[in-house]
Amino acid sequence: MDDPLINFSEYVKCLGVFQDRQVPFVVFWVRWFLESGLPDDDSFSSLLSASGKQDWQIRQALDAVKLFRSFSVGAIGVPADSDEPLDVMARQLRVRHYSPSTVKTYSIWCRQFLEYCSSRGLDPRDDSSFVGFLSFLASRRNVAASTRNQAFNTVLFLFRNVWGREPSGVEAVRARAGKRLPVVLDLEETSVLPGLVSGVAGLVLKLIYSSGLRLNEALSVRIQDINFSALPRFAYMGD
Repeated sequence: MDDPLINFSEYVKCLGVFQDRQVPFVVFWVRWFLESGLPDDDSFSSLLSASGKQDWQIRQALDAVKLFRSFSVGAIGVPADSDEPLDVMARQLRVRHYSPSTVKTYSIWCRQFLEYCSSRGLDPRDDSSFVGFLSFLASRRNVAASTRNQAFNTVLFLFRNVWGREPSGVEAVRARAGKRLPVVLDLEETSVLPGLVSGVAGLVLKLIYSSGLRLNEALSVRIQDINFSALPRFAYMGD
């Protein structure tokens, strides 16, 4: 059985309210609580106090446990505290193994859509609200076509996977990006460029060039992600 705290850790990252260095501490407190087997927060607070933890640490631990309770983890039977569309959509995205960055982006657009409907007294489940939101982005906010399609995909996911219905008449508002020739380097420029960049930036550039990773993927590579035994010795030995 998968460790539920792995998914919880990703959930905490997606919230966007914690720094990366804070996430392990949030998970640490929750793991301690689960392993203690204590029935409630008061008992856990007493355990922390008896262990010599300071008041700010106890508050941090109890906040982490409260956050965990709002996160649905079927493997250990913890129910979700909220059935709000935004929370349900985030859980559906995680179940489908969407990346943390996608979960965060979809959550932002979902919140904007729900706020748009609330401010105008619209039912967000109506197809007309879907169409109106996309039209608003195009006419009032002058949002680029690629960004409007991001919003379109978010609301479509909300309809299909949270409310379980297929919206009608919405394809007409899907943005059509204009055709544009890509700007690319020729073969000679490509071969010269890696030698012009050194240090960490040069390492990242060469990693992207050799592996085809996206920038954020290259920046997230850790030492344990690399199988050195499968690499030629000269590939990682040297300066």
